[in-house]
Amino acid sequence: MPRAPRLLGFLLLACALGGLPGEARGTPIAELDVDVPRTLALTAAATAVWGTSELLKKPMLGAETCRWCAPGFDGWIRDRVVWKQHGGAAVWLSNGSADVVAPLAAVGLTGLAAGFEDMRVRELAVDLLVVAEATAYAADLNQLVKFSVARQRPFARAGLPDPDTSQVGRHDANASFYSGHTSLAFVLAASAGTVATLRRYRLAPLIWITGAVVGAATAYLRMAADQHYFTDVLTGAAVGTGVGIAVPYYLHRPREARGVSGLALLPTPGGVTALYVW
Repeated sequence: MPRAPRLLGFLLLACALGGLPGEARGTPIAELDVDVPRTLALTAAATAVWGTSELLKKPMLGAETCRWCAPGFDGWIRDRVVWKQHGGAAVWLSNGSADVVAPLAAVGLTGLAAGFEDMRVRELAVDLLVVAEATAYAADLNQLVKFSVARQRPFARAGLPDPDTSQVGRHDANASFYSGHTSLAFVLAASAGTVATLRRYRLAPLIWITGAVVGAATAYLRMAADQHYFTDVLTGAAVGTGVGIAVPYYLHRPREARGVSGLALLPTPGGVTALYVW
């Protein structure tokens, strides 16, 4: 089952929630710096770019031949982790992990953490909007790299039919680097975790730990499904985590947390201490 409708649905839901009025129940611990109309517009635009690339990737954007074909040391790892008898099961499990479990964990645990602090619906909607924004940017970046690099997938390199579609020679056979499923799972985890940390939610560690477990499971299952090599999922995890942290922190962290970047000298007993503020 393609992941496009589910990811697009999650993004649109989060974007829609960003504009809902809230019912006052309490005071937020820390206000994120979010211009809701602007963030909605950017998220919608990034989502549209991703959706268009999904529609065009097979007839237009997908590479007919691989530009990066030899697996290198990844081939040795692939032979030891692939589920040779149950590749189809690994595909479905990895799809479920990235497209169902990861979004539900990000949304559900963020809601639980906000509710634990007696947050209002409005603030929770803003949290989810920031998560959606990071997810959309990560998805666009993944598509750009996939189409540019055109790495051959493991099953295609082995001359096997795609475990997901049972087809041979599809355009997506040269879209191995880097793993979109893994990137999705980790960007959801990292963005939700960063938002919770910036808000100072007490349940933030739960979001980080759960997200890391789901992301790691997704990465393993994508290799077991013969869809990606180890370096594909490793890069997906790194990029997803990086985008998931960077978007909330650099674009939306609370104003009181925004200091003057640079080297600061603080007086201390017996001298001074140098501190770099960023």
